[in-house]
Amino acid sequence: MLQLLLGLWSQTAANNATADPAINWQEGQPPSSVNDSARAMMAAIATWFASAEWINPALTPTYVSGTQFTVAGNQTSLYAVGRRVRTFNTGGTLYGTVTASAYSTVTTVTVAMDSGSMDSGLSEVDVGINTPGRSLLGSLINVQVLLATGTYTPTPGATKAIVAGVGGGAAGGGTIATTSTTVCAGCGGGSGAFGVILIMGGLSAQSVTIGAGGVGVSGANGGYGNQTLFGSLLTLPGGVPGQVGTLGGGSTAANVSAPSGGLPAFPSGSGNFLFATAGNAGKAGFALSNPLGGDGGSSPFGSGGPGGTAGTGSAGIGLGAGGAGSARNINSAASAGFNGTGGCILVFEFAQ
Repeated sequence: MLQLLLGLWSQTAANNATADPAINWQEGQPPSSVNDSARAMMAAIATWFASAEWINPALTPTYVSGTQFTVAGNQTSLYAVGRRVRTFNTGGTLYGTVTASAYSTVTTVTVAMDSGSMDSGLSEVDVGINTPGRSLLGSLINVQVLLATGTYTPTPGATKAIVAGVGGGAAGGGTIATTSTTVCAGCGGGSGAFGVILIMGGLSAQSVTIGAGGVGVSGANGGYGNQTLFGSLLTLPGGVPGQVGTLGGGSTAANVSAPSGGLPAFPSGSGNFLFATAGNAGKAGFALSNPLGGDGGSSPFGSGGPGGTAGTGSAGIGLGAGGAGSARNINSAASAGFNGTGGCILVFEFAQ
């Protein structure tokens, strides 16, 4: 296999005279061997280029189990924790990530397989071209998206992480009952707070609370968004609700249902913060001759619900976004604003 022979080449030019049995670059070589050697080199390079993200190190693996193999010599730097591998088995080609690599008399490598298991016909283990440890964080091995309250468990091999999240978005403000001469429009609900932290080592399981979105209340301010928690490392407050509308329009002067003026608290926690910001406030509602509910506040993971005219509007869209304020025309009963959306946690996991 030409890609295998490429792995035999030395970085020291003088050692390449007979390093590859398919190529002869010895001093005084027969003229007839020159074109054969050149063509063999071209073929080897072309074979590698066709699958350039993988390198075959020309080491013969010995099968140990469905997740483990050994190779001769100290190869811990080659099969480093977090490095991607491609394995060739009797049952087919399988991929995985190195989770442990230890040397005694041979190097024993443990792999978390993407799917399936290595088998006793294991014949070759290629390594990904990206080497873990080229950055302070190492190689990105997984991204966990957490949308429900529970427990975060690190992916095997992950030691560091960037954690980003948002609190639940608040509901928009409702409307009070209107008369034959008045209309009403509520303010949009605010988005949840957003924050990003860095965990540079000792990544461990954490309890996770995903903040629910606020719920609209008939004839009243919207419900608050709920806070999102990642253990004690990151707390992300929920959004501030939209204000209930006041009467306006018709024979009554136009009225504006302005945001409450408050924003959710900034993120907090013991994590190493890379970024933190309070959520966005919802937009004002306008009680004009044709009422218009206020838009909800947007988050980095979602758009605020767009406000509409009487009887229209929308809940927050995506994650951590505020719902629109309600709007009602003349002779309408009290109504509730539109709901906010729940928060989330994203964990970008790295292995060194």
